[in-house]
Amino acid sequence: QTAEETEAISRSGEDWYFGAYHTIPLQTQALKRNLQPIRNIREAAPQQQQSMLNPSTRRPFSAKGKIRLAACAVVLLTLYFGSSFQEKGLPDIRRADIKKVGVHTSTLETKEVGVHNSTLEKLEKQPNVNLPGNVIFLHIGKAAGGTIQSRYNRVWNTHIKHCHPRPCIQPEWNTDEDAHPYLMLPLRDPIDRFDSAFYWRLLRVCHPDPELQIPNYKELSGRDWDCTTGNGRGYEAQAIHITYEQNASKLALDLCSPDKKLQKEARKAMSNIGHSQFNIRNWMSFDWQPERVYPIVVEKGFDSIPEQTDEAIRWIWNNTHFEEQSTFQLRSEYVAHKPLSVPAQNSHSSTLIKKTLTAEAVECLRTFYQDEYQFLAELGQKACKSEGCQLAIQSILNRRA
Repeated sequence: QTAEETEAISRSGEDWYFGAYHTIPLQTQALKRNLQPIRNIREAAPQQQQSMLNPSTRRPFSAKGKIRLAACAVVLLTLYFGSSFQEKGLPDIRRADIKKVGVHTSTLETKEVGVHNSTLEKLEKQPNVNLPGNVIFLHIGKAAGGTIQSRYNRVWNTHIKHCHPRPCIQPEWNTDEDAHPYLMLPLRDPIDRFDSAFYWRLLRVCHPDPELQIPNYKELSGRDWDCTTGNGRGYEAQAIHITYEQNASKLALDLCSPDKKLQKEARKAMSNIGHSQFNIRNWMSFDWQPERVYPIVVEKGFDSIPEQTDEAIRWIWNNTHFEEQSTFQLRSEYVAHKPLSVPAQNSHSSTLIKKTLTAEAVECLRTFYQDEYQFLAELGQKACKSEGCQLAIQSILNRRA
């Protein structure tokens, strides 16, 4: 092996290692230049091959080659760790598609709207905007109020004043047009709402006889609390558990009983059972303005509650501009990347213990709620802000016609 051959082999190793970073013409040139030295290695005697492969006899890379290797290693490490830090540190910013809304990724200028922490992490973790006091959520019981509240509170990160479980009508709403609030109004078929309310209160209010109280309350209700006693709920507990034997159909049938005494008692029970005691007219018994009411309709087969809640928040912003446009645009983009379903923190159900209403019971309730259905039709004509809202209300009316 001559000194020239050794130099060729050493140079060949350098060129092949860095070949991936050269342009194709350079690679081709290096290939042509190095074919002969490689062929010489293959054809060499075993003793010569062993000599060439022995670290003690092989000529090391030149200083220039070592510099190249070190530089390549630094570049690769920088690319790897830089990518890892980006993956770990910027997930929320990527999800928000900041570039689309033209907001700088480092901060949000939100001094005028009271958002104290300008990061998306803060936006995700807790409510950071209190909507104006003239925005109110009328949280009518058993009309998806818990789902609505979870959406605007935990996904939109807004806090809205809300009334629950009783109406909160203010005197000035009837006298001062400017004092009329912007209302989010959940609506549901009155019969469905009564059915849900009856069985929810069956779980919530203890049986007068402790030995007959329902076990496994948490599993049945989805809420971590026990049934309640006292607090003026004695009559309600007696009506649900004893008089009507934990069966909503029995109460409904007595509403249209020929026996006036039974009918009177049934009406009294209806006015004392939580959530069903106040109807839609009770909640809207003031000089309401259709342009300041946003109905959210619970009806299977139509827009979901989260979708309608999102539209309601956008409607509120269009009317109140509760924060700067750029900030609200960012908030909207953030929500668009969130799933429509959220963990059931504020919602609860009595589905596991419900008994299906009989046809006769439904007919009695339809008569009892006749005025409610008329008011629903009025709200659909005057207050709905979308075709979907009108169609959902019409679906309710058609089912109960």
